[in-house]
Amino acid sequence: MTSYNLAVALGSSRVAAASAHTDPDLGVVAEPISLGRLGTASSCLFVPRDGDLVFGDAARQHGQAQPERMICDLRHRLGDDVPLLVGGQRLVPEQLYAQLIAWVVQRATEQAGEPPAGITIGYPATEWGTHRLSLIATALAALGLDGFDFIPESEAAVAQYEASAPLENGQTVAVYDLGGDALSCAVLRKERDGGLGQVGASGGLTDLGGTDFDDLVFRHVMEVSGLAKMTLDADHVDVRGALIRLREACVEAKETLSSQTAVTIPVAVAAVHTTVRLTRAEFEQMIEPALDRTIDVLDDTVEHAGIQVSQLEAVLLIGGSSRIPRVAQRLSESLDRPIVIDSDPALSAVLGAARAGLRFAEARAQAVIGAHEQQAAVVEDLPTPDDESAAQPAVRSKRRRRDRGRLMVFTAAVVTVVTLLLSGSSSGSPLPAGSAVDEASTSHTSWSQAQRPSPADGEPSADLVEPTELRPHGHLTLPSEVSAVPTSNPVGSPGAPTTVAPNTTAAADDETVADLAPEIGTQLPTGDTTTDSPVEPTTASPPSDSSAPSAPETDGS
Repeated sequence: MTSYNLAVALGSSRVAAASAHTDPDLGVVAEPISLGRLGTASSCLFVPRDGDLVFGDAARQHGQAQPERMICDLRHRLGDDVPLLVGGQRLVPEQLYAQLIAWVVQRATEQAGEPPAGITIGYPATEWGTHRLSLIATALAALGLDGFDFIPESEAAVAQYEASAPLENGQTVAVYDLGGDALSCAVLRKERDGGLGQVGASGGLTDLGGTDFDDLVFRHVMEVSGLAKMTLDADHVDVRGALIRLREACVEAKETLSSQTAVTIPVAVAAVHTTVRLTRAEFEQMIEPALDRTIDVLDDTVEHAGIQVSQLEAVLLIGGSSRIPRVAQRLSESLDRPIVIDSDPALSAVLGAARAGLRFAEARAQAVIGAHEQQAAVVEDLPTPDDESAAQPAVRSKRRRRDRGRLMVFTAAVVTVVTLLLSGSSSGSPLPAGSAVDEASTSHTSWSQAQRPSPADGEPSADLVEPTELRPHGHLTLPSEVSAVPTSNPVGSPGAPTTVAPNTTAAADDETVADLAPEIGTQLPTGDTTTDSPVEPTTASPPSDSSAPSAPETDGS
């Protein structure tokens, strides 16, 4: 089978999955992966007494008999410091989430015949931050799952929308995500680089969603059937099981009303055995106040983004509760903008996430290719042995001139230091102002002082140079004000200490500085440099243009 990317989106009540691959004729093809009877699966988990965790619709079925062992609010428990206590076991939410993702990967692998090449995980940007995402990434890595990306569900929804109606640069859309227990709204703009950028902050409600609509239907049935007036022992296993089944029937009735105008709900709790008829009009009247709140949130989100509602290209509806016909109708009446909703809005984000995952994988592949090409170009630019042989005479002459200049500067520095040592042993104090050395160093000092800040009260003056620091193995660190053989510092750079290793200068060439010493008439120091007298602080002037060679060339060697 063709390599594919897997996307997973965890809702408060359902989990959805989709795959995407590239077809030579059709381009990018995204399609849902069936996880249960309705395509999506319950996002609940069941913790048995013995054995492995149970996921999906099977977990929901087990939980009807043992609800105390069922976990259905995992999405909101991620990042909690306190673990979940279920059936006497302490369970970490992000580890449970990672195992749920692993279960989805297993289902996808069974259907496709091979594991996915990558995994893209959609997440609610209004609820999850970097902390939760890092915890999830760590938990996934602990299970051996790698090659995964995260994408906000709002951005994934726009990616799915663009598959049929590409946006132009600068165009904006609003995303209205009404899920099981929360509302999230965002405004996104198509950027010049082809990506999507969020405009302003997201808006949302954490106390309103599809489960609240389920509660409204459940309370309506309880009142109409007379159960609300009865005293029910909810702790009794039979009563508790009957109430759970009744609530499940109310959820199914709500979903059925999206495609039918009326539904009949069976009631079988304790001594009550009846049915309750519910019409779409009655249901829409129940949820009208809640829809008003959601429209206000969307209006505020668009306003805070700094754009007019009339500038929106469309309003995208995603989330399972967005399939309620009254939702799209109310938004259209209020905003007067095109309303876009898929046949199954619960799958819009996960399908878009699967498409986006292919782009992420392609971007990583291009980055790797670019790195290899750059490395190949560097290797190709390296000189061949023939080129080095041809350039050897010129390079050797250049190095010889450079070494002469370095040696003369170093010799001047050594003579200055020796002079100071001799004078320091008799006087033990810095040279007075006006001495020959002080006058000669005026230009260097003024140039150096211009590069450094003035000393604060109580700090040593910047004019003073620290005493010479001796290091083992014949390495001598000269004071920063004494001109020495430059190493890695640019010509004329002030202040940086320079380390000189005797008998190692220009070791890359056959002719070293030591070979040129007889031409100058000065013997180079070798071995460790030691002294019993303290070194007096001073500065030395750089050689002038008329009496000293030019600054050594920096050719990168």
